[in-house]
Amino acid sequence: MSLKKKNAKISELFNEAPCDYHAVYKLSKFAINQYIKYCRWQNSVLEPTLSAMYQLQLTDHEVVHNYGYIFPEQIYIENHPIEWQLQVDLWLKNGKSKLVSDNLNYFKTEKVYCCSRK
Repeated sequence: MSLKKKNAKISELFNEAPCDYHAVYKLSKFAINQYIKYCRWQNSVLEPTLSAMYQLQLTDHEVVHNYGYIFPEQIYIENHPIEWQLQVDLWLKNGKSKLVSDNLNYFKTEKVYCCSRK
């Protein structure tokens, strides 16, 4: 019996199966401030985190307080937690689809292989 690798589609990673592990963590205030500082250091108006902060009219303090949560389900998302959480809020504010699945192209994802037995 051998396993065959194939590229998995992002839609295959999400399912409605119940999860026994529900721990949610939060980045530290220091880690969030360091990330914002790093974004500013890039000195680009195209930087997605700063762009979303500006459009949402958020201060650093508000970002530290309201964002930076780490969910087990985000293991395959390469985007920084602050970046993607701000982006989702921006979609909601702008009236874009409330379904993250409608905006999956935004997320950078880890290359994932689906193994099948053959």
